Amino acid sequence: TGMGTHVLSVKRKRWADVEREQLVADFAKLKADYEATIAALRADDSKAVTKDELERLAVPALVFAIIAFLMICTSLILGGVSCTRTRRHERFFNDDDLLREKYATARA
Repeated sequence: TGMGTHVLSVKRKRWADVEREQLVADFAKLKADYEATIAALRADDSKAVTKDELERLAVPALVFAIIAFLMICTSLILGGVSCTRTRRHERFFNDDDLLREKYATARA
């Protein structure tokens, strides 16, 4: 009785029924996890950084980045100028025969 010809015994179920029960149980668990996550996010929302705080932090960060960029450019320019004026690169290669042969440039 019960399911009729689809059942071998009263205690057995069809595979579709077992899968359906498992899917419903999984869905209920996921829904509970989702609700808990949303509740936690709403509770932590008061600790979030506001747009005004971000704007106040952006100005000093931008100033710091500009100063760092200017210092990098200055050091590259000064390093290049001092190296070419003192001809340190030529003295370095001339002192070492192996380097002079490896990196030699034709002189006119």
